[in-house]
Amino acid sequence: MQASESRIYQKILRRIIPLCALILIVVAGLLFMSRLLMRKESADKYASFFREAADGHIDMLILGSSHVINGVSPIYLWDNYGYTSYNMGGHGSLLQSSYWELRLALNYCHPQVVLVDSFLTDRDYQYLDEPDDPDTSDMAVEQLHLNMDAFPMSAMKREALTDLIHDPDIQASFSWPLKAYHARWLSLTKKDFSALSRGYTGSGLFGSEIRYGLTGDPTPQISPGTEPAPLERETVGARYLRRIIEVCMDEGIQVIVTQIPFNRSYWDESSELTARAIAEEYGVDYIELPPDMIDIMIDGNDDGHLNLAGMYMVSDRIGEYLSSHTSLTDHRRDAAYSDCYETASRALREELSGELSALYDPLTSLLISEELPERGLVLYLTQDSGMLHDERALRLIERLSGTDTIRRAADVSGPYILIREPGEDGAHIYEAYGDESLYSVPTALGHMNYMPVERYFCFLYSDEEEDVNLLYDESHLFEDIRLLYYNADGDTPGMLYYMSNGMTYERRE
Repeated sequence: MQASESRIYQKILRRIIPLCALILIVVAGLLFMSRLLMRKESADKYASFFREAADGHIDMLILGSSHVINGVSPIYLWDNYGYTSYNMGGHGSLLQSSYWELRLALNYCHPQVVLVDSFLTDRDYQYLDEPDDPDTSDMAVEQLHLNMDAFPMSAMKREALTDLIHDPDIQASFSWPLKAYHARWLSLTKKDFSALSRGYTGSGLFGSEIRYGLTGDPTPQISPGTEPAPLERETVGARYLRRIIEVCMDEGIQVIVTQIPFNRSYWDESSELTARAIAEEYGVDYIELPPDMIDIMIDGNDDGHLNLAGMYMVSDRIGEYLSSHTSLTDHRRDAAYSDCYETASRALREELSGELSALYDPLTSLLISEELPERGLVLYLTQDSGMLHDERALRLIERLSGTDTIRRAADVSGPYILIREPGEDGAHIYEAYGDESLYSVPTALGHMNYMPVERYFCFLYSDEEEDVNLLYDESHLFEDIRLLYYNADGDTPGMLYYMSNGMTYERRE
């Protein structure tokens, strides 16, 4: 009898063991496919958040939409003030999304300060899959994945999804990535596979993103004489702004409200006024960042988002406010932060330097050079150069030079030259236009001399090497825009040539 029972058990085991093995293989395969097919944007955005939060390195969280992603630079705040922050902004994030993102983030860190952008306070719908405009439903849900995917499933995340998404099937797509990303087969890249073995390193920008281009002519959003007023009723956005403030107050976190400048509409101004009133009601700080603090034509990538120059300008204003209204610590001399914020800062500057020789648009090259004060620059525009008739270019060059000489050059159709020599006390600017010349200008390249000759030809040479014309190249005789970059040691890593065509520019190799 015992032998018979033993055989029965063995037979059962022979069936169960393969079945269990099969189940394990299927589960492992599903987990593998889930990780492979999952979009990597969220994991990349928050990879350094989880690392730095674990080390206790995050003193400030920044909440908001893409206006925040492109508007506040943790790298800049580190470079100039030593503050450690993380940009939690999400593309299209409503304030209810920011509220839940804050709640989830507080499970990993306890910042001293939370900066929240009040854009979209006027939005008055609860569920992201049931927006005012049904055509934007899919986009809103897709954008929420950036905020949510990186955070592991938990009771709080389920509560957030229930609050943000009405459709149970869409809620489930956040719990089971295969449901959301099963169709990504054809869009897989090498990055998807390498992330499985190497993990996620993050972008190095601590959640922010940089835009480099310049907007076209901005579209007027508010009619002259129109006086915006606060919103007439308590919107869903306003209610969640209150909840963000209340969470911070309950946690002993200093909360600061603002609205990143952009080309605002009447409703954006109404949102700003409402957010300001809510901040005043709770007795919390409000940083005023008026739209006219930027020039949207050269500080904007488009009507709604800032480029690198605008981001740095706004970040500096915020840093100034933080330095006088918070007790944030300057960590720049703390070795514990050298492997994170300081390393990321150096990497970004190297990346920007490298971009100078690779970018297509001369305006973008000028924009980046403005943010690299240690780089020297020579800009030469030939007579009748199209750039002399491009209002965006004129404004950008005015900012680079700090003078209106480029306007006078435009009045006579050029030529024009700008030499921008970096110095410890700021950049030294030398300009000439029309028939004017420059003599023995002190630069890292030597004492430079400039003389215009004819429409496409000029001399630019140093006293030390009189036989080397730095702006002459037989293969680039007729390009009307020439940009020369040089380092403090006199090395010239970049010479760029462009031909203008109306308000567009063609790069010439």
